[in-house]
Amino acid sequence: MTSYTLKARLTELVMLMSYSRPRVSNDNPYSEALFRTVKYCPAWPTKGFVSLGAVREWMLAFERAYNEQHLHSGIQYVTPADRHRG
Repeated sequence: MTSYTLKARLTELVMLMSYSRPRVSNDNPYSEALFRTVKYCPAWPTKGFVSLGAVREWMLAFERAYNEQHLHSGIQYVTPADRHRG
């Protein structure tokens, strides 16, 4: 975060700089948990993606499966969609 270009762009976007590091109290545990879930997903392509469109398509399929099929232990083994719908 020492790049003047980055600092200028963040200022331009009216964003605050964050100096948090992994495993410190002020990082975002929700985004960190989701990133780990995606990274270790068995369906993650081992050879990467051929295009940005392929990434977007894969992430949309992952999101549907994560919200509509995957049972989450933190919410008594139901899907987030089921919990949201009651």
